[in-house]
Amino acid sequence: MSTQHKMKFSFMAVAAIVLIASLVLVNCGGGGGGDSATTTATTYTVTYDGNGNTGGSAPNDTTDYTAGQTVTVLGNTGSLVKTGYSFASWNTQADGNGTAYGATFTMGSANVTLYAKWTKTSVKLARTGQATSYDANTNIADDGALKIGVAWPNPRFSPVSSGTGTVVSDNLTGLMWAGDGGTPAFDICTGGTKTWQQALDYVTCLNSKKYLTYSDWRLPNRKELRSLVNHSQANSAAWLNTQGFNNMKAGSFSDFYWSSTTAAGDTYAWIVLIEGAFVIEGMKVTPYYALPVRAGQ
Repeated sequence: MSTQHKMKFSFMAVAAIVLIASLVLVNCGGGGGGDSATTTATTYTVTYDGNGNTGGSAPNDTTDYTAGQTVTVLGNTGSLVKTGYSFASWNTQADGNGTAYGATFTMGSANVTLYAKWTKTSVKLARTGQATSYDANTNIADDGALKIGVAWPNPRFSPVSSGTGTVVSDNLTGLMWAGDGGTPAFDICTGGTKTWQQALDYVTCLNSKKYLTYSDWRLPNRKELRSLVNHSQANSAAWLNTQGFNNMKAGSFSDFYWSSTTAAGDTYAWIVLIEGAFVIEGMKVTPYYALPVRAGQ
């Protein structure tokens, strides 16, 4: 075979090999142009919205979810708060009329925003203690008949010996009162009636000496002091003296007790005559009694 024929044969052989290789690549999806490329799944997010919160922060979920995946609902991990409201749950609508999710839900095919649902905080008032109706009409509608409010526990008060005296726990309000209503002297703390500032200083002194084993006494505010009144009693001070207190003052118009609540302006503070449930403004320079209180356990 001539050299020319050999070269022609070799060229044809190489061309055939290249053609066969190309066909193999096409059939196998090679060359980067085949159908075997991986498709990325679509993912979705969950966003939490504080929905008018006045403090704290909404949770942050950084997970990407696919449709059908289970989502664990985060709690109020950022301590969200809203003045006048309490956190209730997470909801798919800002007005709270959407879907409320519990612990988990199944992701759909769209991003999800969960809004904090807030419940307005209500204040529950206690009953007055009046249990007798004086309504002369057939349809009895006065306080003694209706008894509106939180029922009083029985017993209302629980006195306990503490240190050199007695503390009295109020089972209705959760407050703890010093049992001696006579503003007694204790250690270096001078007793007796006092001006408003002297009453505050008296309580500070009691704390420095751990009066009745406690050091967090304070002068009660107007509402706390008023809560001791029993409207079914003609003399609430005398009644308190049968409930674990002693020396609660009654019998004189000067037997008021100081509250820590200043009245409008700065020269008067609210005083309470527990005997007759009389609440008025008193000049801060006038001496009255002080009855320390502290938060219960």
